[in-house]
This record gives sequence, C-alpha cells and structure tokens, in this order.
Amino acid sequence: MTRFSASTICTAAMQHQSPTDCKFISFFSEQKFEYADADRKKPAVPTSKDEPPLLGLKTTKNFITKNAVETIMSVPGKPEKKYADTRIGDTHNLIPSGLEPKFVHKKVC
Repeated sequence: MTRFSASTICTAAMQHQSPTDCKFISFFSEQKFEYADADRKKPAVPTSKDEPPLLGLKTTKNFITKNAVETIMSVPGKPEKKYADTRIGDTHNLIPSGLEPKFVHKKVC
C-alpha cells in the first residue's frame, strides 16, 4: 500500500456514487422539501401589507391621570408579619415559623 492509495477516506476498490444518483435534494432542483407535519403548522403572521394599521387614530383617555387616581383611591394592603433573625436583617414569614400561636388565626363563627 502506497502513501497515495491510502490518502482517501475509503479504499480505492470501493464504488462511489455519481452526483446524479445522489438522493439529496440539490439547490436548483424542482423538487422541494416538505416536513411530515406541515399540515399542523400555524398560519403565518400577517405582514404590514396585508392590512395597514389605522393612521391618525388617537384616544382622548389620559392614562397617567387614570392610573394616579386609581392608585390614590385603592385600599392599601396589610403588610406581612415577618421577623428578623440576624443582625444583618434577614427576614422570614412569622406565621409558618411557629413563633405565633395558631389559635390567633382561627376564624370565629
């Protein structure tokens, strides 16, 4: 065996396929690849040319004022009961810790 006969990946005695017998789809072929689950594909996102947006549409609603009024009129929530267990100030919930008696949270009929 000479150096040149072993310079290919396969031995010289193997039969190679010609490019015309190739089972891959070439770039310029008429045959196109199609996925097996192409029927389950979602519809395409509409482009801007399909239905143009309404230009000049303006609202008279003042969102900043509406949000400010909503925040001012809302009832503040109760803060969670917490305890600090280190000097740094790491806090944990008080109710599941067992430091507060359970009968305090019982609902009275």
